[in-house]
This record gives sequence, C-alpha cells and structure tokens, in this order.
Amino acid sequence: MLSLSTLLKSAALASVTAFVATSVAAQDFTVYVYEKGYFPNIVYADEATRLKFVNKTEYTVGVDTESYTILINDIPVGDHAYLNVSTINGRTIRPPYIFGRGYQTGDNFNVGSGTAPDS
Repeated sequence: MLSLSTLLKSAALASVTAFVATSVAAQDFTVYVYEKGYFPNIVYADEATRLKFVNKTEYTVGVDTESYTILINDIPVGDHAYLNVSTINGRTIRPPYIFGRGYQTGDNFNVGSGTAPDS
C-alpha cells in the first residue's frame, strides 16, 4: 500500500507537470515594425499567443487592420506594445500608420494558424 507522503509527492509532481505544460502552450512572438511593413510579415500561432510589436522606425507608429480598425493606437519610437492573436481574429494588418506621414506602401502582416509550412 502506498504511503501518504508518496501520494502527496505524486500529486505535487502532477500539478507541476500540468502547470509547465500549460505555460509552454502560450508564448510571445516579437514582430519588428518598419516604415514599409513588418518582420516577420507572417507568424504561425494559436489564439493564446501574444505578439510584441517593436517600433524600429524614427516615428510613432500605429497598427490597424485593412478595414482601418485600430489595434494599437501608437507605439513611440523605440518602444513596444503587445497584442493578443485572438484580437486579430483572422484579419490582415495593413502596413503601419506613420504619425505625421500617413500610411506607406508596404507589406501587410498576417497570422497563420497551425505550424509553418517548412517546419
């Protein structure tokens, strides 16, 4: 028969294992914002993922969808902002809005579901 301490140790190990497994599922991806678009311009992620948009321009930038829905109002020069993938909800993000200059011609940003084709 198992002792109480063995059962408690097993339960504690199971709890830690479950916690680690759920912690690994959610992750952050860094997306660099440039005047003409984003790098990378597509991320394969699930709904629990957070995107960290880092402003690499010399201007304050905004991030919005093709239909001009504002997702991040402004990211100051050298700063960053977070956005949950669930907020994007399958919408394409247009090239960044450059405060004082408007929209520039460039690459859109997308989130693909599942794993990257080459992985």
